Amino acid sequence: SAGKIIPPTDTSSPFSGKWTVLEVLGTGDETESTVPQWTGRSVQFYEDCVALDDTIWANISYKIKRVDAADYLALKYMSYPDFFAEDIQQVEIVTVYADDNYLGEAMKIDDFNMVFFAQDRGLLLIKVSDEADIMLGSSNSTEQNLIRNRNQSASGVLLGLRIPGETGSAYRTLWVAADRGKMHPVLMSESLFFPRTSGFWELDARNIFTEGMRGSLLSARNVAISALKTEIGDAAETDAAADAETDEEVDVIDSSEKTITYIGNDYIVVEKNDEGVRRLMVLPVDNLSSSTEIKFSDLLGDKGLDSLLTAREKAVDALRSNGIRLFERNRFDTNFGLKRTNGHWTLVGRINYQSEGKLAHTDYDIKIVPPVSLVSYDTLVLSWPKIKDRVPDALDAFTSPSKDIALVQTKNKLTIYKIGAEQLSENPLAEIDIPEDATVIMAEWATGSYVESWGNSFLSYGARVLDEDSVRMR
Repeated sequence: SAGKIIPPTDTSSPFSGKWTVLEVLGTGDETESTVPQWTGRSVQFYEDCVALDDTIWANISYKIKRVDAADYLALKYMSYPDFFAEDIQQVEIVTVYADDNYLGEAMKIDDFNMVFFAQDRGLLLIKVSDEADIMLGSSNSTEQNLIRNRNQSASGVLLGLRIPGETGSAYRTLWVAADRGKMHPVLMSESLFFPRTSGFWELDARNIFTEGMRGSLLSARNVAISALKTEIGDAAETDAAADAETDEEVDVIDSSEKTITYIGNDYIVVEKNDEGVRRLMVLPVDNLSSSTEIKFSDLLGDKGLDSLLTAREKAVDALRSNGIRLFERNRFDTNFGLKRTNGHWTLVGRINYQSEGKLAHTDYDIKIVPPVSLVSYDTLVLSWPKIKDRVPDALDAFTSPSKDIALVQTKNKLTIYKIGAEQLSENPLAEIDIPEDATVIMAEWATGSYVESWGNSFLSYGARVLDEDSVRMR
C-alpha cells in the first residue's frame, strides 16, 4: 500500500531529541571491513538539522505517510516481522531529506523506538533524551560550522559505462571520489547501481537467447528491498520470489534487443533494435515492463514539442534532398533520446527510413535544454575549449557540483584532475583504464558527507576495489 500522506503540522522534527543505535538489522553476511560500526552511535534531531555523531545535515525536510504495518513489512522490509505488537495496525513512515536529497527512511514503533533505514540497512534506535544538544541548533555555533565545512570539498560520482560486444552490451558502474585532493579507493561493480529519492537501485540488463529468439530483459529494483528479501532464507518464500521474478521477466522479454544509452533518477534511454529498425525510447524506471513510451511533450510540454517538430522538419528536408522518400512519418514524439556533446547531455531525435532497400536512420539535434526531470545535473564548470586545450584527445568530461574535481575521458582512460583557478591541475590525481569502445551512460554526483555514505552503500551492494593494474594514483 502506498499509504496516506500526512501534511506536517509544523516545521519541527517528528523525532526531536537524542537517540542511540541499539542494534544493526539486516547486515546479512557483510564483513566488518565493509559495514560501518553503528551500535552505540548517537543520532540527533533538532528543527531542520540531523546529526550522526559529529556529522550534521542541515536543511532537513520530511514526508510522512501512514501505512498498514503488515503490508509495509511484507512488501518492503520483509526480514523485520517482529518489531511490532500484533495489535498494531498502522505505522508512520517518515522519509528524511537533506537539501532535497534522500537521506533515509524511518519506521516509527512508538515514541521511544524506531527503525531508521540508511545505507541499505536498518538501525534500531532508542530515544535517550527529549532534547538534542543545544550546539546542534545554534546557527552561530563555531563547532557546527566546522562540522559543516569539513566535508564541503569531498566529491564522488557513480559513473555508468556501456561496453559493446558481439553478443550485446555489457555494463558496469565505477565509484570515483576524492576529498581535499586525496583520492578514495576506486570501486567497481559489473552491474548498474544508481541513486533515486527512495534509495539506491540496480538496473539489470541481460541479453536472452531462448528457443531461437534473441531478446532483452530490463528490470530495476530497490537494492535495499532486494537485499532484505534475500535475507529471509525461507525456502517457500524463496520459491515464491523466484516465481515472481520469472513472471516479471516474461513481461519484459521481447524479440527486440535493447541497448541502454542513458540512466537518470527516474528515466532511462534505450535504443531498441527490432528486426533492423533501431528506434530511441525513453522509459520510466518504475515501469520498464510497460510498452508505453514517454512522449516528448510529457517532459517538455507543447513548446518543447514545437522545437522537436522544427528540428525534425529540417532533417526531413535534408533526407528528401538526397532522394529519400520512404521514412517513418509517425511516432516521432517518442523516437528521441540523449547523447553526449562536448561534456553535456543533449536532446536528439531520430528518423528511421529506407535507402536502396536497406533500413537506416538519421539523428537530429533538438535545440532545447533537457528538463531537470530527465537530467538532474549537467554543469561543466570549465569550458570545453579549455578542457581540450589541456587534454587535446579528450572525448568527454564531467565536473563535480563542488567544482573541485573533473573526470576527463580519452580513448581508453578516465583521468581525474583537481580543479583550481578555473583550470585543470597540472598533474592528475589518478588514471583509470577503461575499454576503448566504452561510453558513459550515467554520471550521478555526491558531495560533502554524502560521499562517505554513497561509497559505503556501494561497498555493501558488492562493489570491489580496483587494483593497481587498473588504477594509477598519482
